[in-house]
Amino acid sequence: MRALRRLEFAYVLFATAEFGTWVAVLVYAYDKGGATLAGIAAALQLVPAAVFAPMLSMAADRLRRDLPLRFGYLSQSAAHGLVALAMLSGAHVVVVIALAAVAATLVTVTRPAHGSLVPELATRPDEVTAANVVTATAEGVGVLAGPAIAGLILIGGDPGHVFLTMAGFALIAGLLVVGVRGQPPLPALAESTSRNLLAGLRTIRTDRDLRAIVTVGASSFLLVGAFDVLGVILAVDVLGWGEAGAGALASAGGLGTLLGAMAAAALVGRRLSQALLLAVVVAALPLTLLGWLSFAAIVFFFMASAGLQWIELITRTLLQRAAPAITLGRVLGVHEGLAAASLAVGSLLVSALFASVDPVMTFVILGLVLPVACASSWSRIRKLDYTTSLRLVEIGLLKKLPMFARLSPLVLETLAAALDTVVVQGEATVTQEGDPGDSLYLIAEGDFVVEKNGKELARLGPGDVFGEIALLYDIPRTASVRSLGFGRLYTLGAREFLMAMGATGDAKKVAIGLADERLGQQASYEANN
Repeated sequence: MRALRRLEFAYVLFATAEFGTWVAVLVYAYDKGGATLAGIAAALQLVPAAVFAPMLSMAADRLRRDLPLRFGYLSQSAAHGLVALAMLSGAHVVVVIALAAVAATLVTVTRPAHGSLVPELATRPDEVTAANVVTATAEGVGVLAGPAIAGLILIGGDPGHVFLTMAGFALIAGLLVVGVRGQPPLPALAESTSRNLLAGLRTIRTDRDLRAIVTVGASSFLLVGAFDVLGVILAVDVLGWGEAGAGALASAGGLGTLLGAMAAAALVGRRLSQALLLAVVVAALPLTLLGWLSFAAIVFFFMASAGLQWIELITRTLLQRAAPAITLGRVLGVHEGLAAASLAVGSLLVSALFASVDPVMTFVILGLVLPVACASSWSRIRKLDYTTSLRLVEIGLLKKLPMFARLSPLVLETLAAALDTVVVQGEATVTQEGDPGDSLYLIAEGDFVVEKNGKELARLGPGDVFGEIALLYDIPRTASVRSLGFGRLYTLGAREFLMAMGATGDAKKVAIGLADERLGQQASYEANN
């Protein structure tokens, strides 16, 4: 838990720096070239991030996952420092915005690396959801604190001083994660560099569950992007509240994001698919009603932002559960890239809608985005949520086995969901010497005897495992196992077992050690008989 705390403290500083520098670069661009240059600067922050996020995320799968996270923070610190230097030295605006775009692109390293490291540091599956709640809260703090700190600095300084301050925040974040270590990297894929770079996209394209999650996630980010522009148009053109009103709506949204993240602690240990429905209603209904009840805009912005924060947290957690461990970082990288692209599309969509249809219809159309996306994906998300439920008894049994003890909670959760139960009522042969091996057996209840050539080799009981020799070495069963009475076992298929053995080097080493020990006992028995 200490490592998780350091990870989350670093993320608070990262989020503060991200949103603080976003305000600073827009203020700088507006001062240099008005609204047109500010719009161009915003696009240049998002488009490269959308393109490069899936590529940069490959490091989260090919290296120990704390390394790209640390690199991300330290490189962001250096990039923010260069932007500050360019601004304060009076460099040409093109140079400044280009450097700011590089800094924004480097920001995309963090979320995939952070999201793929959390499951490795957690000790229980519910800790993953809890850590994601803390991450969402940190994001909410950043939404509020980053612009607030930037605003205070801009009272007596300029955008360059904001970037300099945020460079310090990113540096501290990098130092906080120096002592945090992830698990050894997964085995490298025997594929070309280009295929490895696109592995996240390919995984999502071929997995309907992941596509369903990403669809809802991208739709929520589209509305987040829409809110940035929507607040200004609503306050200035529709309600006549002026720039102060736009600031009030932005603050209401930021507060909703923060409190929504804090309230998401209620999600720990619960069905995420049910919470997703509630979040879609909380986000979409106020947005739909804004056209008729615009006087309640502050309340509606607060509610919708809280719902959108819940959706972001739920989709991230479901991706962590559903994505294969070997491509998790790249899947999260694609999600990050789609988020940046969706933010840009949302900003453009609002302007286009207000220019072509009346405000009431604009809000209705925006309000339908999430319900439509959720309806098209609901059956798969619900099925995924229920098939990856927290089977705590089975997870506890797996964790007690040395070969599985070092696996991350999400891998254990996946294995537990793949277990089948076998019950024997009396004396019966469970595995027969010489038969093909297709399953690993975990004993939950009962006593069993291991026999070779009809002679007893060993006794096994609750917490023991057998069948690993045939699976590891792809050979027939080397011994028979017979129950001595009532027994209950769990079976794990060969494919799932071998995938788990590839998750960390330690797991396979322990399993091979157990298999070799038993093979040695059998060889000794044969030599003496």
